[in-house]
Amino acid sequence: MSSNSAIIFVICFCIAVSNGTGAKKVSSRFTFGNSTYEISTNRAGWVQAKNDCRVKGMRLLSIESAEENNAVLENIVLMPGERFWTSGSDLGHEGAFYWEATGHSVGPFINWAPDQPDNAQSRSEHCIELWHEANHLWNDNKCDTQSLYICEGHPCEE
Repeated sequence: MSSNSAIIFVICFCIAVSNGTGAKKVSSRFTFGNSTYEISTNRAGWVQAKNDCRVKGMRLLSIESAEENNAVLENIVLMPGERFWTSGSDLGHEGAFYWEATGHSVGPFINWAPDQPDNAQSRSEHCIELWHEANHLWNDNKCDTQSLYICEGHPCEE
């Protein structure tokens, strides 16, 4: 192969790679309103996910409106088969779900999957996830389940 042919091959290869000829890349960061969100690429239990977000100067996701929920769903739609932790929990008071990141009670907007929360698995499901099996509707799950997670940051709080 001549040096010109080698250069052309390298240029074409780089263009093909940079154009993403494979699967679509999901952006790990997006914004909605005054918040910035970061989708993890690592799996963690709920407590570790919460700590990982804190290290980044962010909080685990709290979904407080239908609009915010839709913005999140639009950004995880290309990640089928994945579940994502939110900051929702009923730890400390069974059945009274709240957003740990904000201290607000869950509601008035809710987006539970049918028959959820159900506190299955020996009554030890205490953390809210976006559940892939129900098109990312909410599900209560065991907090030590290894899942992806979404961090949320507010510039005014940093």
